[in-house]
Amino acid sequence: MPETIQDGDEVEVAITLVSKKKLPFPTFHLGVKDEYLNREKIYEPDSDIL
Repeated sequence: MPETIQDGDEVEVAITLVSKKKLPFPTFHLGVKDEYLNREKIYEPDSDIL
């Protein structure tokens, strides 16, 4: 924002929907399950990690 804007100034706000770019290759969403973010689940003492 410009530094010339001061308290009490009137401004106009415009919201524009920007569409996502179409990429020339297939993509997919990489999600993380909430259970994998659980610290107790990650550091379970009886896990078979080793």
